[in-house]
Amino acid sequence: MAALDTGLNPEVNFAPHDSIWGSDVPDEFKHASTSVKVLWGLFPWTGVGKNTLRLETVDYRFKSFVNMTLAGLKGIREEMTAMRLMIMQNRMVLDQLTAAQGGVCAIIGEYCCTFIPENDKDEGIIHQAIQNMTKLQESMTRDKSPSPDWLTRLWYSWKGTLIQAATILCVLLAFVICGIPLIRHTIAQLLAKQIAMYSLGSPDDSPPNLFPRRDSDDNPNSDSDSLDELNTYDLDTYA
Repeated sequence: MAALDTGLNPEVNFAPHDSIWGSDVPDEFKHASTSVKVLWGLFPWTGVGKNTLRLETVDYRFKSFVNMTLAGLKGIREEMTAMRLMIMQNRMVLDQLTAAQGGVCAIIGEYCCTFIPENDKDEGIIHQAIQNMTKLQESMTRDKSPSPDWLTRLWYSWKGTLIQAATILCVLLAFVICGIPLIRHTIAQLLAKQIAMYSLGSPDDSPPNLFPRRDSDDNPNSDSDSLDELNTYDLDTYA
C-alpha cells in the first residue's frame, strides 16, 4: 500500500466527494474494487459484514492514534517548559558575564532573540490541544463496545466448551439414530418401487422364452406319430 501523503507536496489537490464512483480517492487507497462494491450492493449482508470489520479496524487505529498523539503532546509540553527555563537561566548568566560589553544583545546586535512564545503554558496552543485531545479520548472511552451478554460469556468460557462438545455429540447421535435409518428406509422404498415396476410390466416387455412350447405338448399321440414317421424314413433309406 502506498504511503499516506504528508501534505508537504504543494501539488496535492483534494477533489469533492464522489458519492457514485468514488473518483476523489486514488485507486491505491481504495479498500475494494468497483466490481466488489457492486457485489456488495447485490448481496447487502456480505457488504454489511465487511463494512463492520472495516469500521472496527478504523475505530481501533483512530483510538490508537489519539492515544499516541496525546502522549506525544504531553511529552513535547514538558520538554518545552524545561527547555525554556534552561534557556532563560543561561541567558541571565551570559548577560552577567557580558555586562561590561553591554550584555548578549549588545554583542549579537539586531538579531538578538528577546522573546520565546509560551505555547506550552496554560491556555496556550499546546495546552488547548492537549485538553481537546483528552476530551476526545474520554468520549471514545465512554463509547466503547458494549459488554457481551450472558450467552456470549457462557459460550466462550470453559462451560461453553463443554456445551459445544455436547452439542456436537448430540448432533452425531441424532444422525446415527434418525438419519441412518431414514436413509436405509428411503433406499428400501426406492428398490421396492423399481422391483414392482419391473414385475408389473406389460407382456411385450417380458423376456423371451428360451424353451418354446410345442404342439406335441398338447397332443399326446403326436409323439407316436413322429416315431412311426422316423422308422418309416429309416426303412426306406436302407431298402
